[in-house]
Amino acid sequence: MPHVQIADHVMYCLPENAFGGVGYAIMNRGLSVYNDKMCTSVSTQMHEVGHNLNMGHSAHGDDEYGDQSGYMGLSYADDELPFQCFNAAKSWQLGWYDDKAITFAPLATAQYSYFGKLAGFANYQTTPHKVLLEIKQTNSPWAFYVNYNLAKGMNRLTMEGADQVLVTMKNTNNDENFSFLTRMMDVGDSLVLDNFNGKNGETLTVKFESISGEDADI
Repeated sequence: MPHVQIADHVMYCLPENAFGGVGYAIMNRGLSVYNDKMCTSVSTQMHEVGHNLNMGHSAHGDDEYGDQSGYMGLSYADDELPFQCFNAAKSWQLGWYDDKAITFAPLATAQYSYFGKLAGFANYQTTPHKVLLEIKQTNSPWAFYVNYNLAKGMNRLTMEGADQVLVTMKNTNNDENFSFLTRMMDVGDSLVLDNFNGKNGETLTVKFESISGEDADI
């Protein structure tokens, strides 16, 4: 019986050395395959099922798997850890936090500013504040996604960027849905995006101003 008739997602655990690598999955389909004991790896399961949900890898620098703040970067052999979430770009793509997400799309012909609080994903159900910010460009497919990587609850053992404001970028025209960790910020840090909106000399600044309780002021 084809796996699509059994369940939405089916995971195959194959014997050791049946194939190279730790696992693989078919993008936007329900099949994922795991190499021996990696079938019990929580992060590998989340990573490969993430591919089933049409998510690409999460890069940092030159490393395609380098964004360790979420599950679409590196995977680990542990069968219980890490406790973490998908990064901001992937979380936006999934739409899980749509009611507490906001898009900021400044025009190239005017000055804009935004100041607000960002709560961590772990506080999504209880916070009145937003947990995701999308920054769109009118003349470029590259968008930026901002979240406060609060190390709490299901994200309490995030492997990178704990309690920092993270900025992730993604080409929204790319069907492979890769994302790139652009900056990890402590309080007082800022990120200047040059040639914003595809306009030479135009800049946009994202700054981690302060912490209020368990929220980040940006």
